Amino acid sequence: VPGGMGTFDVLMILGMSQLSVRQDVAVVWLLYYRVFYYVLPFLTGLLLFITHTGVKINRFLDNIPRLFFQKVAHIVLVSAVYFAGIMMVLLSTITNLSAISRLFQVLLPFSFNFLDQTLNLLVVFLLLVVARALSVKVIKLFLPTIAFLVFGILNT
Repeated sequence: VPGGMGTFDVLMILGMSQLSVRQDVAVVWLLYYRVFYYVLPFLTGLLLFITHTGVKINRFLDNIPRLFFQKVAHIVLVSAVYFAGIMMVLLSTITNLSAISRLFQVLLPFSFNFLDQTLNLLVVFLLLVVARALSVKVIKLFLPTIAFLVFGILNT
């Protein structure tokens, strides 16, 4: 089948093996080629289509979907910050909790014992305060929240 997908792949594998490239490496590079040539443009087009259609739907429904998604994103953000704070409190106060509880083994499979419990508790209480402030929509706390979360992740 001239011009078929399988023909190109076979010829590329044979040609690369003539250039002393192993066949498994050639197959991996062909998979990368297929992903970037077919899948990435498709996903880009799909994202642009969804964005364009979403703008039209949002205009048609008088900005109601945008407000709904903002509310949902706000609830998810506040819940995630509270969850991070509560998890850090539990893991800082109860030693080896991840070794005892199966739930924590699933949630945090790579947890380590904290080096400094006091600093972690300080970060936790700051996260809980920030989560409360985010729940009442204090806009200026979005960047400090990200900074606290990154510091908490790096500290643990």
